[in-house]
Amino acid sequence: MLLKSVMLLGAALFLGAGVARYWLLGTATRGAMLLGLAGLVALLVASVADLRSTLLSVAPTADGALLWRYFTTTGHGAAVQARVVFGLALAALLAVSGPVPGPESSRAPGIAFAAGTIGLLGSFSVVSHGAVMGGWWPLVSDLVHFLAAGAWAGGVVALVVAPLWEPDRRQALVGAVSRLSQLGLMAVVMLAVTGTLTGLLHARDPGPFLDSTYFVALVVKLALVAVTVVLAALNRFSFLPRLLAGGSAKPLRAALRVEGVLLVLVLVATGWLSTTAVPHDMSGAVTDHLDVIGNARRLLDFLAP
Repeated sequence: MLLKSVMLLGAALFLGAGVARYWLLGTATRGAMLLGLAGLVALLVASVADLRSTLLSVAPTADGALLWRYFTTTGHGAAVQARVVFGLALAALLAVSGPVPGPESSRAPGIAFAAGTIGLLGSFSVVSHGAVMGGWWPLVSDLVHFLAAGAWAGGVVALVVAPLWEPDRRQALVGAVSRLSQLGLMAVVMLAVTGTLTGLLHARDPGPFLDSTYFVALVVKLALVAVTVVLAALNRFSFLPRLLAGGSAKPLRAALRVEGVLLVLVLVATGWLSTTAVPHDMSGAVTDHLDVIGNARRLLDFLAP
């Protein structure tokens, strides 16, 4: 759980540098870049540590030669290799990209960063619960879910540390907060859809599902997301209008800090959820679990017979 949470947090911080550069601010600020670099280092170090931990779960030792063999000959190792390649390529793209004087000039590198991000986050999805469920949509759902959470969390953190909170930067701040609000709204929609689908994916047998640790982790995550959404709505419909009316930016920044902390906790809960055993037997045919509509009906019938 710990290593997965560190990897998710690292990826979100790194993604935040790109969100700031290509969406929120038009430039990679020093704070966002430093956090992004720290996130990338944490992501890669934790990924290698996760390889070693996985190897030790099936072997008595994990010396350098055995770890290298696992890294170069297994699907898990291939996913980490892709993570390293995409992470370093995206870091290079951020390093060579200059300020964005206008939307047209940012389109190509922004698209390149988005494509690379899909590759980076896809390296998690190919070794996720969804990857072993059969079919293509659980894999895509997992990828979109992580992309939405990472972009939202990374964007909030990047804005909090951005040098926009002085009175003479109010116009730039208003624009950045408005774009973050749009990003948050899109993220909430994607999280709601993909989270519901993923939860129902494992609910074919309602009894074991509701009695499982997986369900507990899911409820904790949903509770954190719900609180975060309420705070984000408060930012959008209360603090942002006050800022537009000429009020102080301090309440909004304080609220964004709390929102950032909550999103970090959401990612930690995601790490817990994604490393918890699913509440059904994976040795049989898993395609039956893809009937999420049928799973929803069975769950409702179980709750209200």
